[in-house]
Amino acid sequence: MSLGITVDSLNIARTWAVLTAAFDAAPTEILARGARWANLYCVYERGAASGAVDVRVEYSPFTVDRTTGAATNWYRATVEDIGVFAAGADVDADVQRRGIRTYESTAAGTETFVIGAIEIARGAERIRVACAESGDEQSPGECEVIVMLSDTSLIAMS
Repeated sequence: MSLGITVDSLNIARTWAVLTAAFDAAPTEILARGARWANLYCVYERGAASGAVDVRVEYSPFTVDRTTGAATNWYRATVEDIGVFAAGADVDADVQRRGIRTYESTAAGTETFVIGAIEIARGAERIRVACAESGDEQSPGECEVIVMLSDTSLIAMS
């Protein structure tokens, strides 16, 4: 029995560059039609001992940006908390947008880590990844993110 993965694409979502305290203003857009999972291969080098990086994944259900209506093109996944369940009573769920935060540096020099697998929002046509320095903003680090998109998760194959 072997394990297999079907890879749709491998893309550079963020080229190696210095971070700022604000999330990247114009992250690289990656076509994601048909992809169900993403792994984020991250490289980070802190600028100071307290360096850390925040990562935000956004999805678009549109193949190109809309310019009409609300013109909202990018959405973040959410986290849902259903609260306390009680038989015979309706339950209100709290929902909040989700980011991936924070990878704190453990040593000087380049560090590599993988975030994922992240389930891609159903129907997403595009995905993008924005990053920001969340540690020592006066001495920001550098970061690169490569995204591997897959249409399947790990499955057993014989």
